[in-house]
Amino acid sequence: MYSYLNTRMNRQTYWMILAPVVVLFGLAIAFLPKPPGIAEVIMISLGVPRLHDLGRSGWWMAVPIGLEVVAVILGAVVGGMDGILVAGGLVVLLLTIMMIVLGLIPGQPQANAFGEPPSPGFAAWRKPA
Repeated sequence: MYSYLNTRMNRQTYWMILAPVVVLFGLAIAFLPKPPGIAEVIMISLGVPRLHDLGRSGWWMAVPIGLEVVAVILGAVVGGMDGILVAGGLVVLLLTIMMIVLGLIPGQPQANAFGEPPSPGFAAWRKPA
Protein backbone atom coordinates (compact mmCIF):
# COMPACT_ATOMS: atom_id res chain seq x y z
CA MET A 1 0.00 0.00 0.00
CA TYR A 2 1.39 3.40 -0.99
CA SER A 3 1.72 6.04 1.70
CA TYR A 4 3.13 9.51 1.11
CA LEU A 5 4.68 9.48 4.59
CA ASN A 6 6.53 6.27 3.76
CA THR A 7 8.47 7.76 0.83
CA ARG A 8 11.58 9.88 0.42
CA MET A 9 11.68 13.58 -0.46
CA ASN A 10 14.66 15.32 -2.06
CA ARG A 11 15.83 18.78 -1.01
CA GLN A 12 14.43 20.61 -4.03
CA THR A 13 10.95 19.19 -3.51
CA TYR A 14 11.17 20.00 0.20
CA TRP A 15 12.04 23.66 -0.46
CA MET A 16 9.52 24.00 -3.31
CA ILE A 17 6.73 22.93 -0.95
CA LEU A 18 8.02 24.54 2.25
CA ALA A 19 8.53 28.05 0.85
CA PRO A 20 4.93 28.72 -0.28
CA VAL A 21 3.53 26.99 2.81
CA VAL A 22 5.55 29.32 5.04
CA VAL A 23 4.35 32.36 3.09
CA LEU A 24 0.70 31.24 3.26
CA PHE A 25 1.00 30.41 6.94
CA GLY A 26 2.56 33.81 7.61
CA LEU A 27 -0.29 35.53 5.79
CA ALA A 28 -2.82 33.50 7.77
CA ILE A 29 -1.18 34.53 11.04
CA ALA A 30 -1.13 38.17 9.95
CA PHE A 31 -4.69 38.42 8.70
CA LEU A 32 -6.78 35.83 10.54
CA PRO A 33 -8.03 36.48 14.08
CA LYS A 34 -6.81 33.06 15.19
CA PRO A 35 -3.89 31.35 13.43
CA PRO A 36 -4.71 27.95 11.95
CA GLY A 37 -3.55 25.07 14.13
CA ILE A 38 -1.91 23.12 11.34
CA ALA A 39 1.78 23.91 11.85
CA GLU A 40 2.47 20.49 13.38
CA VAL A 41 0.69 18.71 10.53
CA ILE A 42 2.77 20.62 7.98
CA MET A 43 5.96 19.92 9.91
CA ILE A 44 5.25 16.19 10.05
CA SER A 45 4.09 15.91 6.43
CA LEU A 46 7.30 17.53 5.19
CA GLY A 47 9.70 16.30 7.85
CA VAL A 48 8.95 12.58 7.76
CA PRO A 49 9.69 12.02 4.04
CA ARG A 50 12.73 14.27 4.33
CA LEU A 51 14.02 12.24 7.29
CA HIS A 52 13.43 9.08 5.24
CA ASP A 53 15.65 10.50 2.51
CA LEU A 54 18.36 10.90 5.15
CA GLY A 55 17.87 7.28 6.22
CA ARG A 56 16.25 8.23 9.53
CA SER A 57 12.96 7.15 11.04
CA GLY A 58 10.04 9.55 10.81
CA TRP A 59 9.56 9.03 14.53
CA TRP A 60 12.31 11.64 15.02
CA MET A 61 9.57 14.18 14.35
CA ALA A 62 8.16 13.28 17.78
CA VAL A 63 11.13 15.09 19.34
CA PRO A 64 10.17 18.62 18.22
CA ILE A 65 6.48 17.96 18.92
CA GLY A 66 7.38 16.78 22.43
CA LEU A 67 9.67 19.78 22.86
CA GLU A 68 6.79 22.06 21.93
CA VAL A 69 4.47 20.45 24.48
CA VAL A 70 7.08 20.54 27.27
CA ALA A 71 8.00 24.17 26.52
CA VAL A 72 4.38 25.32 26.66
CA ILE A 73 3.77 23.46 29.94
CA LEU A 74 6.97 24.81 31.51
CA GLY A 75 6.20 28.29 30.24
CA ALA A 76 2.74 28.14 31.80
CA VAL A 77 4.07 26.87 35.12
CA VAL A 78 6.93 29.35 35.34
CA GLY A 79 5.45 32.51 33.84
CA GLY A 80 1.77 32.10 33.09
CA MET A 81 0.62 33.50 29.75
CA ASP A 82 3.83 35.50 29.28
CA GLY A 83 5.84 32.32 29.90
CA ILE A 84 3.81 30.48 27.28
CA LEU A 85 4.50 33.24 24.76
CA VAL A 86 8.25 33.24 25.49
CA ALA A 87 8.46 29.43 25.42
CA GLY A 88 6.40 29.34 22.23
CA GLY A 89 8.69 31.87 20.57
CA LEU A 90 11.77 29.85 21.51
CA VAL A 91 10.20 26.68 20.19
CA VAL A 92 9.29 28.38 16.90
CA LEU A 93 12.91 29.53 16.57
CA LEU A 94 14.24 26.02 17.25
CA LEU A 95 11.73 24.42 14.86
CA THR A 96 12.64 26.92 12.17
CA ILE A 97 16.32 26.04 12.56
CA MET A 98 15.44 22.33 12.46
CA MET A 99 13.39 22.71 9.27
CA ILE A 100 16.21 24.68 7.61
CA VAL A 101 18.78 22.04 8.58
CA LEU A 102 16.51 19.28 7.19
CA GLY A 103 16.48 21.14 3.89
CA LEU A 104 20.26 21.56 3.75
CA ILE A 105 21.45 18.01 4.46
CA PRO A 106 21.81 15.93 1.28
CA GLY A 107 19.86 12.69 1.18
CA GLN A 108 21.42 9.28 0.87
CA PRO A 109 22.41 8.68 -2.76
CA GLN A 110 21.67 4.95 -2.54
CA ALA A 111 18.55 2.99 -1.67
CA ASN A 112 17.76 2.78 2.02
CA ALA A 113 15.05 1.20 4.16
CA PHE A 114 12.55 3.74 2.81
CA GLY A 115 13.10 3.10 -0.87
CA GLU A 116 15.11 4.20 -3.84
CA PRO A 117 16.47 7.73 -3.99
CA PRO A 118 13.92 10.26 -5.23
CA SER A 119 14.19 11.58 -8.77
CA PRO A 120 16.16 14.79 -9.13
CA GLY A 121 14.13 17.96 -9.34
CA PHE A 122 10.62 18.59 -8.11
CA ALA A 123 9.00 15.22 -7.49
CA ALA A 124 6.10 15.76 -5.10
CA TRP A 125 3.26 13.30 -4.92
CA ARG A 126 4.72 10.95 -7.52
CA LYS A 127 4.53 7.31 -6.63
CA PRO A 128 7.91 5.61 -6.74
CA ALA A 129 8.38 3.24 -9.66
